[in-house]
Amino acid sequence: SKELGTLRAGRNTTPLFVSTLAFNAFGDSFGYSPSIRAFFTSNTVSGDSGWSDSVQYLSPKFGGASFGAIMAAGEGAGGRNWGLNGGYGAGPFAAAFVYQKVAKNTSATAAVDDTKTWQLSASYDLGAAKLFGQAGKVDNETTKRDYKIASIGAAVPMGEGKWLAQYSRISASAGADRKTFSFGYDYQLSKRSDVYAVAMSDKLSGLSGGNSYSLGLRHRF
Repeated sequence: SKELGTLRAGRNTTPLFVSTLAFNAFGDSFGYSPSIRAFFTSNTVSGDSGWSDSVQYLSPKFGGASFGAIMAAGEGAGGRNWGLNGGYGAGPFAAAFVYQKVAKNTSATAAVDDTKTWQLSASYDLGAAKLFGQAGKVDNETTKRDYKIASIGAAVPMGEGKWLAQYSRISASAGADRKTFSFGYDYQLSKRSDVYAVAMSDKLSGLSGGNSYSLGLRHRF
């Protein structure tokens, strides 16, 4: 029942991914969100943003606070993954904490690393700007490397759109560190359509930096 919370079975989006997209200025953009890039496309967190054959529990809210849990059975290249999360949102302030463990299926040869990840996120809406912050760490038990991740950002309303800025840094115990900064403007044409212009700087230590630019129209069906 709604009073007891929600139970979902099947393929579920992980709380880590939901928290990552919710607490950064560029949301779920795999191309331009430095937060998504740091946690999910830089060979840090393993196990993808969604788990098949999983069961997820989402609690009701208790005065702005809520919690949840997710567990996935071992399948193919996957393992017995699990995660816990808690969050709070009331007024202009919101925060979330997530912990997850990904384990490869030891009965099969699979390119899935064993990782432990925690992430603490927060946001505050000042009205004139909404501020975002994230900190986390990924321990890769397979490669014996760890990655410390920090990200800050802001969304500033202007007209029918928003100026967006987000910066993230990966500090690796071995290998290259990564610094990513994105800046852009997103203009809302309607509830389902928007146009955007974004520039991104992406730099790995020891290598030359890369710059990307994009101008686009988006429609949600």
